[in-house]
Amino acid sequence: MKNDAIGVHGSDDLPAPWREALTLLDRDLLRRGTAERTRAVYGRDADELAHWAVRYTLEPADVDYPWLRRYAAQLAERGLAPRTTARKLAALRALFRVLVEHGVTKANPADLLASPKLPQRLPRNNDPNHSGGIEGVGDLNGDGPRSSSPDLYLLRWPVEHSRVKLR
Repeated sequence: MKNDAIGVHGSDDLPAPWREALTLLDRDLLRRGTAERTRAVYGRDADELAHWAVRYTLEPADVDYPWLRRYAAQLAERGLAPRTTARKLAALRALFRVLVEHGVTKANPADLLASPKLPQRLPRNNDPNHSGGIEGVGDLNGDGPRSSSPDLYLLRWPVEHSRVKLR
């Protein structure tokens, strides 16, 4: 069951081309070392598209950009959260990427789909002297311990370089 992340989602009643496409996706995700939960969710998302496409008698090779736009519009009409819609579209990109790699389709129509705008998360602490719990930074005024990490240097950059006098 652990390696059948897609097969348990009702894809048995799909036509052979869709079952093969879902199997290719699952094998690719497994090969890439994708987490089990991600494989399962992507499998459900791809399975949902497959069932939708079967209602229109579409095989995987028949699904093009206008069809995916129609599908994405129906997802939006369902009132799904933006992150859920973005995840579903990411699953479709992965599915069609695999289909392109295996010669089932010539291009990935899902690459053209725009993901919904996601809400920006604000940092929990907006105090410029607070390191946000990153070890080795100390306080960002230059009084704390130094780190050689380039990422930590970038965190300190505005504070350090704001003291430089320009001629």
